[in-house]
Amino acid sequence: MRHASSPPTCLEIRMLVQFRVSVDSSERSQWSRQKPKLLGKLLALQTHHELHREQVMETFWPESDPESAVNNLYKAIHQ
Repeated sequence: MRHASSPPTCLEIRMLVQFRVSVDSSERSQWSRQKPKLLGKLLALQTHHELHREQVMETFWPESDPESAVNNLYKAIHQ
């Protein structure tokens, strides 16, 4: 959580060769699961378009019922 006097956070996403995410120059290369990594890539590619949660759920969990898909999405966001 940022305090009012803290400088803004810098997010850098690199997608060529190897997918890498840096926050304030600290690389976040550890991905415990594949779906959060794919979600990060998907959101990075959708910078000028709205992406609704239903679209994400259909993309990543098409076979899941809506309740399970929502739970999976929230888990992926948290991770």
